[in-house]
Amino acid sequence: GRYTITMTSIVLGFHIVGALITGILIVKAIIDVLSNRLHVLRPRAVQLGYCICYQVITGALLTILASQKMSPILFCNKIGLYLGIVGLVELFLFIKVKSKPTLFFPIRVVLASFTISIVMTISTAFYLQF
Repeated sequence: GRYTITMTSIVLGFHIVGALITGILIVKAIIDVLSNRLHVLRPRAVQLGYCICYQVITGALLTILASQKMSPILFCNKIGLYLGIVGLVELFLFIKVKSKPTLFFPIRVVLASFTISIVMTISTAFYLQF
């Protein structure tokens, strides 16, 4: 009832703010790679990794709280598209960092973020299925 509507609105607000921050970080990451700002690539990769988790978790919560259930396939497609876009940007960051032997790429953080996101997506898809 009323609690679910309020909760959904709060989670939607957090999700939208997260989407805006993620979008800004994606643009900044691309600018950083193109302008050779090597000192910010590592923190940018970590920030995007955290954003992935945040967005997938709030997106999953929104889907679960929604009054009309989304199909598991549609949910997975939406998350897959999002992970693909952020994954591509992370790949650009990785390639740029690896071009300089003295730089270190936070591969564990990025892989953990993607793993958590994929587990959350699969869990939510199962919830939607049954």
